[in-house]
Amino acid sequence: MARVLAHYFFKLFGGLQPFYILLTGASPSIVRAGLMAMVALYAARKGVTKDVLHSMAIVAWVMLVWNPYFLLDVSFQLSFLVTLGLIIGVQRVNDLLEGWLTSSILRNTASITLVSQFVSFPVSIYYFNQFSLLSWLANAVLVPVISLVVFPAGIVAVVAGLLYLPAGQGIGWLISWLNDAIFWVTDNLQQLYLFKQIWPTPSLPWIAFYYLLLIGIYGLWRRWMLGKMDEPPIRLESLQDRGGAKHAMIGLWLAVGGFLVLLWMGYSPDRLERTGLVQFIDVGQGDAIFIRTPYGRNLLIDGGGTISFRKAGEGWKARKDPYEVGRKLLVPLLKKRGVHQLDMLVLSHEDADHSGGLQAVMEQIPVKQFMFNGTYNPNKGIEKLFQTALDRKIPMFAGEQGGWIQIDPVTRLRVLYPFSETVDHAEVVKEQNEYSVVLLLEMMGTKWLFTGDMGKDSELALLGRLKENKEEPGRLDVLKIAHHGSKYSTSQEWLDYWQPRTVVISVGAGNLYGHPAPDVMERLRNISSHVFRTDQMGEVQLEVRKDGLFSRTKIVLP
Repeated sequence: MARVLAHYFFKLFGGLQPFYILLTGASPSIVRAGLMAMVALYAARKGVTKDVLHSMAIVAWVMLVWNPYFLLDVSFQLSFLVTLGLIIGVQRVNDLLEGWLTSSILRNTASITLVSQFVSFPVSIYYFNQFSLLSWLANAVLVPVISLVVFPAGIVAVVAGLLYLPAGQGIGWLISWLNDAIFWVTDNLQQLYLFKQIWPTPSLPWIAFYYLLLIGIYGLWRRWMLGKMDEPPIRLESLQDRGGAKHAMIGLWLAVGGFLVLLWMGYSPDRLERTGLVQFIDVGQGDAIFIRTPYGRNLLIDGGGTISFRKAGEGWKARKDPYEVGRKLLVPLLKKRGVHQLDMLVLSHEDADHSGGLQAVMEQIPVKQFMFNGTYNPNKGIEKLFQTALDRKIPMFAGEQGGWIQIDPVTRLRVLYPFSETVDHAEVVKEQNEYSVVLLLEMMGTKWLFTGDMGKDSELALLGRLKENKEEPGRLDVLKIAHHGSKYSTSQEWLDYWQPRTVVISVGAGNLYGHPAPDVMERLRNISSHVFRTDQMGEVQLEVRKDGLFSRTKIVLP
């Protein structure tokens, strides 16, 4: 009778696995779990010796034969990697912790948490570029709750609902309340910026050294513990003497030290570099300029944005999840490049193609101070951006012409425009271009001018003030062309005064405005400036080294 029941049990649960996979979305991790369960049930039914590693290998082979591109899926990678780590590592780590934690429940929880976190860490930061220091605690507390309470209660709810529907609904309501509480806790933990770290994307050699050092630490720790034992264990392996334990301990400390150095290098790979880097990020028809100074200060000027030409009554055309350049492009890119915080965020003016992406930046990356043009353009996007800055207690100040701001020992910044009297008389301004913040940057002996969307009137006003004050800033190394190369900016007088060696035009390919204007391009050719365009070359990076200025672009033109 027992064998008959077991036979039907295996058939029932094995047959339900495909429905479970489809019901839960059939992501690679779910497919892996379901197929491994089916293989295990089949092996148990046939009385075949079950080897989890073999089962996992079979499932991986089947999935990759079905869809080879699963190999590039982060869900597939993390699922198999963590499962492999748990199979191989949990019992081994459990043995190491036996002398430290006497409770088997605490020891098992700690082992599972440590193994899953250490194994998944490199892949997690490779794809997501962030890590929460509270994830260890969340994993240790929430996983047992989900595994031991939520999942079994869900099965009970299903069975109870089949027998008596109100009973199943009541249990389901309790489970739903518990799930809401769990999500509330995790969402609030996500908001604790003090514990959230941004990591640059590690290189493959870094990941390889990480796992090698991790294996080395385990081997040396185990050897040290074996050498400490008063009585030799009964196992078929050579035992180390007391001197071996001492050597193992020294090796263990060296391995741990090397591991910490590796983490330090991975967290800030550019820490020791003394070069400056200015990146004109390709955000389409907009501006986003990221500056990393030689001493590691980070500045962001503008954040691009998505411009909508939708008319009133056309809300039905809006997507549920529209493309947003800050959330989809700018923030992931900054995190990928290891921007832990922004020492200064500058909004040149409040048009959507410069301000739109900054909302996501301010929400996800710590900002130390926020400079804007001192005006207010009444719209929902700007209102939300300013309110976010106030809620996060970010110091805000208006950029007005004044003295130099020292950024680091070899970098300083000066606001040339708008003038203080201009801003004083302009509180609410809808047409923002003529109030753009203009910044002069000096970095390692090079001069840069960032102009926002200033027009010819602003250019002439600034030139008049500079000449009136008898200021001769000298020839520019790099000029950011104003207003994406519009015909209403970059006058001949402007170019004659600055004489830029290199100019960069941040502009969208195939834009509706005809930017950059032909007459602007003609004027740039006449002064023999080296022209970079993001619509043709993609992102433009200019690096300042001791021996000069070097460039690289995403797309190399023939």
